[in-house]
Amino acid sequence: SIQKRWDFNEFISILKYSNIDVFVEEKDMLVRKKEKIDFGKHKGMLYSQLPDSYVRWLKKNYLGSQRDIIDNEYKIRNL
Repeated sequence: SIQKRWDFNEFISILKYSNIDVFVEEKDMLVRKKEKIDFGKHKGMLYSQLPDSYVRWLKKNYLGSQRDIIDNEYKIRNL
């Protein structure tokens, strides 16, 4: 099996292509911005591209200015 993390728009496209009816309440969705990490070995990557293990580590250890972005990414992934 191949595992892939789907972004929301990709997921909706697949559902539409598959003729599956879906209702989404956008008010309950968390929004992922196109923010890039500006430090460490993953510098320059989008937060959405980071491995889950690194997002977990950041959640426990990072206290800098990008903390809100990390908290949001953690929630989006349900980690």
